[in-house]
Amino acid sequence: MVIKDKPKRYPYNVMVWQRAIFCTYDDADSYIRDNIEDWHVLDIFCIYVREKPVGSMLYEEECLAVWLYDERGNLIDKRLCSNIGMSEEFQWRRYEDLRFHPGEIVEVLENDEVYLAYLPGPEMSKKDTEHYNEFVSDKVSDASDDVYTVLTTESYNSHQHIDALHVFTPHLKIHPSTSKRFRKIYEANLLNDYKT
Repeated sequence: MVIKDKPKRYPYNVMVWQRAIFCTYDDADSYIRDNIEDWHVLDIFCIYVREKPVGSMLYEEECLAVWLYDERGNLIDKRLCSNIGMSEEFQWRRYEDLRFHPGEIVEVLENDEVYLAYLPGPEMSKKDTEHYNEFVSDKVSDASDDVYTVLTTESYNSHQHIDALHVFTPHLKIHPSTSKRFRKIYEANLLNDYKT
């Protein structure tokens, strides 16, 4: 995906630039590494590599596995769990595999738009994450559970659960007041929840 029109503020738009088909993930990975320098004229947002079964009619996001690369061609995330029919069990992320934690401002990719969001909640330690994963491990889970909960508006009630592979480190500069504003909204709504 590439960024459109050199944005100066959020939200901004991205678009699919090209698609390619390879026989294996290793072939796709090599192609990215061999060509990323030639793509410097593009304002790359991210690169997805999706493994798809041959001879199947699928939606764009449906795949057997997916790998996510940043704008420099570095592998930054992956999900080796099929989301086709949501039939395969999702193994919860280890603490080391979490790219973001509560209190951070992130970018969210939704369709062709990128906007800012805030990860609310208390900071979780490695031990907290392991305890949570152990608690949910016997529950039925699939690729749709691989999400970050984000706050996007003035109301905490409008939080969203965003696919972990659609959450990014901000590409544009974030003004310090933005972080304070998100934190204030989260804290104010959290206090209101306790009062009711």
